Amino acid sequence: MKIKKYVSIVAVIIAFSLAITTSITVADDQAGRKEYDGKELSIYFVTKSGATEKEAQRLAEALGISARMVEGKGFVSESGLVAFIDPDRFQYIPVKELGVGEPDEDGHRTTLEAFDFEALEEMKVVEGRKAEEHFAKALKKAELNLGKAKAHVSHSTFEAVDVEGKTIAKAKLDTRISFNRFLDGIPLMGPGASISATFDGKNNVTRLRYADRELKRGNTVSILSQAEAEDYFAELVHLGMPDRQIEDLRVNAELVYYAPPLELNTVEVIIPFYACSATAMNGKDEVALLTEIIPAVEGIEYVPSVYLDASTDGSYVQAQIDIKGGTPPYRIDWSSSSIPLHESDRSIKYKIKNRSSTEEEIVMVTVTDANGVSVKDTIRLDVYLPAQTAIFSATSIHVIWPFLRFFGTENAVTNQFGDLEQGFIDEMLADGVIRLFSWTGMNAWEQDFKAPEDSKWIDKTDITFYVGHGNGNGFTFENTSHDDSKLDYNDATGDWGDKNLEWLALYSCQVLEESWGGMNIFQRWKQEFDGLHLLLGFQTNAAARSSFSGAFAHNMLSACSTVKNAWFDAIATDQPSDRVGVVMGPWRAGDFVTNYNDHFWMKGSVGPDIPGGDIGGFWAVTGP
Repeated sequence: MKIKKYVSIVAVIIAFSLAITTSITVADDQAGRKEYDGKELSIYFVTKSGATEKEAQRLAEALGISARMVEGKGFVSESGLVAFIDPDRFQYIPVKELGVGEPDEDGHRTTLEAFDFEALEEMKVVEGRKAEEHFAKALKKAELNLGKAKAHVSHSTFEAVDVEGKTIAKAKLDTRISFNRFLDGIPLMGPGASISATFDGKNNVTRLRYADRELKRGNTVSILSQAEAEDYFAELVHLGMPDRQIEDLRVNAELVYYAPPLELNTVEVIIPFYACSATAMNGKDEVALLTEIIPAVEGIEYVPSVYLDASTDGSYVQAQIDIKGGTPPYRIDWSSSSIPLHESDRSIKYKIKNRSSTEEEIVMVTVTDANGVSVKDTIRLDVYLPAQTAIFSATSIHVIWPFLRFFGTENAVTNQFGDLEQGFIDEMLADGVIRLFSWTGMNAWEQDFKAPEDSKWIDKTDITFYVGHGNGNGFTFENTSHDDSKLDYNDATGDWGDKNLEWLALYSCQVLEESWGGMNIFQRWKQEFDGLHLLLGFQTNAAARSSFSGAFAHNMLSACSTVKNAWFDAIATDQPSDRVGVVMGPWRAGDFVTNYNDHFWMKGSVGPDIPGGDIGGFWAVTGP
């Protein structure tokens, strides 16, 4: 039967009128902030992308990066992206090697490393101005023009506490310089506009990224007002979340220019976008929604228009789209509220998979044109289906040591942002890691993270990747019929890692914020650890970037990269420059053994499980 379509997102964009002019705050490249008041902005044409091989080599030489560290490591890609990380020096913490530990629950070999807090006290960092001058001179020697860029100085920080919460070590680990560019006083952001270098205390570069394009000002285009952009984003949120989760929705939109990844070598035009952040009330809690960018340009010359039509026949969904405008070729990504979708055609047919009885299915399509401009359209369909057998059964696989590794994913915002976990899934499957489950939308349940159900789901895996909204108190789920749709910091006491789970990655806003409700990160999250090695998340908001999860998994599965480094490198490359990540873990009483330098299984050394009764304290490292 044909189902009523609630709203077409792109139709909302086209229907916006520019009759109302709103005063919009944007960043100024000289004074810091200024007011923009207008109906038009310039577009910019790309004249060059990235660095040449010679420019990259000159940059490496000027920064003192040895040829040995650069050769054969993809220092500069075909797209002109310059990327480098020193796995031994980045966020270095002194450790003592204590030999081989007891095998883990699956018989995997473990390696013992213990924090050397006395040596940590002797570590120093480079002063920010000195590092800035060094990096700027190196870029100049490489003939890589910064233009009107502003330098921002930040540091990775480390803190360790005992079980009573007393600080026993605290230090800055490095100095990071990022150069942020502006167009017409508006920030240029995105993975294609990322220039940063991180220095250790001896002025060695431990991480470097250069992704930039040379641009030429083009014609002006009409743009949406701030109010119109906020209304559009609110419509998107309302389509994707249950009403009880979006009470008192507050949206803030800020103008930016968005630079897609250099790997998208078809980009010829850079246009204005709005970066939209929002908060909503989840019960008594205010949660931060993943931030997203939406096109600010009116009309279809530079922004594709997509119309989605769908219908149901029993448990099957048929959907098709019509695309106009923008710049072909288009990339098409489908998502649903019940199952991951991998099709890339203009029409799809799939069977709804639901863990419990359902009366609604949400279908979303994201269309991205050759210039990296993405638009979405969404439909809610009425269906009447009983509960079905699990899509992936975590209990049906017989584990044979040491060859099998397991992962799971839970995307609690598929309906709003699409399949932000798909890159992670693709990378893990390509490396031979076995997927136990991938729950999406209304099929992602809070109870999968807490006893007794966690032993069937997240604690049956080696790593689980979660996507959703959150705050310092916890993270949310769209499904309100299985628990209260919010996993608070005290909901999983003694649950994580007591069966198998080593690493839990939370792609969610503010969950690992330094302080929340008068409690620090250690006070809030320590009780969940009972064998869990690392908890990965964000101190700040996180941006909804489809490339992030794949970048994290790719980094983690690369030779020599630790799980921690993989997380921070994905943040540096696929998140805005002001985002701050966090990795937290325990240390063992008596000998300070830690999982700080854990690799994923079969990619390097892994530390032992530290049961709750053996924990002597906790540590956390933060950084961009």
